Amino acid sequence: MRKFKISDYNAILVAIVILLFIAIVSKTMHDPLLTSPQAPQGDSPSPLQQGSGVNSSESKSSPAAPHIFDDLLDAIEQVESGGDANAIGDNGNAIGSFQIWEIYVSDVNRISGKQYKFSDRYSREKSKEMVRTYLSHYGGTIEEMARKHNGGPQGHKKASTLKYWEKVKAELRRVENEQTSFFDNNWHGGK
Repeated sequence: MRKFKISDYNAILVAIVILLFIAIVSKTMHDPLLTSPQAPQGDSPSPLQQGSGVNSSESKSSPAAPHIFDDLLDAIEQVESGGDANAIGDNGNAIGSFQIWEIYVSDVNRISGKQYKFSDRYSREKSKEMVRTYLSHYGGTIEEMARKHNGGPQGHKKASTLKYWEKVKAELRRVENEQTSFFDNNWHGGK
């Protein structure tokens, strides 16, 4: 009977890791939270290519993976104010890190049954809650949600919100590249 060497065990261990990786990737590629209905099965689209959305009465899209939705909110905040909770724009109408108008607050109160105050727009946390509620209610793809934040519930249909989407998309790509760079640098030991 043949004795196993350490190198034999290493080869078996590598084979097991590869099989686990393939199983995880295969499941991820077929997970409806991470792929869009439009994406062909077997392709692994980036979050920007996905048609991910949030459940709503107006959206037939699959729900966005939570991390993608959070990345979208962060990108919107960066585009709107660079994260400045005291930002004031649009002749004093847009307030806070998400540049929220009073009508947006009123709509969120109607949707949620909560009673946000107009002054809550100066709170990054409350502003993020309002934007999350608004976009979750109106739903759509990542692009549609960004454009609705900028142009209202029908904002995704307005040509005037396309330039805004390009800014949000660029911010999402910037963050995605930073994350990839971080992974590459740490995976390869910074080499």
